[in-house]
This record gives sequence, structure tokens and C-alpha cells, in this order.
Amino acid sequence: MKTEYNENLKGTDFARILGATKPLSKECLSLIEQYNFKYRILKGEERDEVFLRTLKEMDIELPVSGPSRLPRWEQGWGENYHEYVSSGHEVEALIPGYYRRGQTIMRIEGEFILPEDPMFEYHSFEVLQAWLAETFIKPVDTVYEFGCGPAHNLMAFASIYPEKKYIGLDWAFPSQKIIAEIQKVKGFDIEGIRFDMFHPETAPTVVPGSAVFTIGAMEQLGNSYNGFADYLMEQDVDNYVHIEPIIELHPRDTLMGYVGAKYMEKRGYLNGYLDSLYTLEKEGKINISHCRVLMGSTYYSGWCLI
Repeated sequence: MKTEYNENLKGTDFARILGATKPLSKECLSLIEQYNFKYRILKGEERDEVFLRTLKEMDIELPVSGPSRLPRWEQGWGENYHEYVSSGHEVEALIPGYYRRGQTIMRIEGEFILPEDPMFEYHSFEVLQAWLAETFIKPVDTVYEFGCGPAHNLMAFASIYPEKKYIGLDWAFPSQKIIAEIQKVKGFDIEGIRFDMFHPETAPTVVPGSAVFTIGAMEQLGNSYNGFADYLMEQDVDNYVHIEPIIELHPRDTLMGYVGAKYMEKRGYLNGYLDSLYTLEKEGKINISHCRVLMGSTYYSGWCLI
């Protein structure tokens, strides 16, 4: 029997998911029109099977985030570097390996979905990248990304706003090699700096008024985020943007939220950061302008916006 993918993410759906207060940019709308965002919602036994799979996954030994994972990131970004060079500098070679290829279950607005397009996850992320650029990069001259990995986000940002200055910081050396290649081939004003968020005392002073991003990077800090968070607070920056798995945004009074939070605890992902930001907001030190779940994978919502 042919599977019916009877749902489809359109511009209005992305705007709602992102919490956009302005019309989506032409870059966002072009991507939405270009790609296939059809999917179907999993219900009944199929939905139960996802929860069962997640619970079984938590019964086995899983890699835990932290400094011991550095060799894995060195290996992963090294693979991206070699593929980027050997492919003749194809942009697709920069896509991190953790983005699923092939049909994979995702979380959207409290539902498990099965997309039709095997690259649905990354294509959705491209829309997010374009929205982040329009919303947070357009007004500034300099952009920092801490934990930039293979620089796929900076490449996306620079392709939209090539006149800006981009600085990518990562603890894995291949990241800087990739950025050097991007600078050589594309001619962007982009710089790679080696930096370990577990040791923020080595961090550079951020140019005042810049936009600062972490995208799937602080998750590795677990509950050891205070040093890096203090460093961020010391900088003269108007906008910090985090796209991270945020455990506090997984409500414990829902099955999906509870299981997702337990999985994140098992993996040792970022825990307590949002609560610390709420404390700073109550003290009048910061203002949280965005705080929402965007999308997620099978096990948890990895794209949360703060």
C-alpha cells in the first residue's frame, strides 16, 4: 500500500514554528518552495513504537557529552574537511554527519512525524539558518559562532550576507582548517579560532555589538556551563542566540517531554542553563526575547531557540 504523506510544511507553518514576528525573508521562502516538506503524523501503534525504541535505547550504554568526546569531534570534522577538499569544495560536504540521511522520525509541534524527503531534517535546518541570518545578522557587522564545527552555519550565513565579518570558534583543529579553505575559495572575511568552551579563559574579547551564536554546541557542556556563561555576560554584546537541546523545554508532565528529558539526562546534555538565564532575567541583567522549541529528532527536541 502506498504511503500517503498528507501534511506539508509551508511558509506559514515555518513562521509559526519559528515564532516569527515579521514575514519570512525571500531566502526562507525560496528554500521552502525548493524542497519537499511533505510528511505524515505517526499515531497509535507507530507512535508507541517510537517511545518503546527510545526507552530501549536508554537501556544500553550511550556516549556521554563532555571533554572526553573531543577525539570524536576531531574525527568528524576531519572527515568533513577531507570531503570538502576532495569534492572540489562542495557546500554539501560540510553537512555534519549527525544530520540523518534517509527517512527519519522527527518531532514537530508535539507530534512524531515521518517525512517523505530523506533530507527533510537538514533542509528544515537550512530554512532556520536563513531565518537566523535575516533576524539576527542583518543589523550587525561581525558574527561569532562558538562551537562552529565544520562551519556549515557560517557558510550559510556568509552566503546570504557576504559583506559581514565571521569568526568561528571550535575546540577541534579540523574546524580551523575548513574555515581556512572557505576563506581561500569563497573569499569571505572569515576566521577560525581554536577555543574550548570548558576553558573560557582562553576566549577572545568579542567585538562590541556583534551577534553571537551557539548552535548544537553548548549541549556538550552538561551542567558545566557556568564558566562559559560568565564569559558571555562579560562581553559587550546585544544579542546572544542559542539553538540547543534545552532540557527545561521538555515538559515533564507530557510523555514526549518526559522521555525526551530522560534521554538528554542519559547523554549528559546541557542541563540547567535556561533556569540560570531566568534567574538573570529576574535580576534585570538580561532580557529573553525568544524561548521556544522548534523541532526535534526521534529522541528529543534538539532545536530549541533562546
